[in-house]
Amino acid sequence: MRLKNDYDKGGHHRVHGQLDRPDGCRPTHKRRNWFVGVNLLREGVNSSAFDPRDVAYHSMRASGPGGQHVNKTESAVRTTHVPTGLTAVSQEQRSQQANKKVACLKLMMLLQEKRNESVAEGKSDIWSQN
Repeated sequence: MRLKNDYDKGGHHRVHGQLDRPDGCRPTHKRRNWFVGVNLLREGVNSSAFDPRDVAYHSMRASGPGGQHVNKTESAVRTTHVPTGLTAVSQEQRSQQANKKVACLKLMMLLQEKRNESVAEGKSDIWSQN
């Protein structure tokens, strides 16, 4: 999904969580309402530390509905960043090339998230030493 407005300039956003209120339609139902995880990614992803030679690709059959197409083709792709061991899987698209591109984007986002966590950890360690 591409956004072409001013709201996209924020870059990476994450919406994830659970509603703490009961469902209005089914107040006695045991399950709770959930949000969907959404990540917005700018076109110019910071891929300076992402080396394509460090990524291993593995094709596999997609799961879920799809009939004969899903059962006969290996269109799903799992990407593994060998130095860190992070993996990302994509099976949403019908073609292997499109799934490979989506899996690489997911992997870049995971690497960026891990980098941000390590920076935040370093800052909290410095803060706790004072």
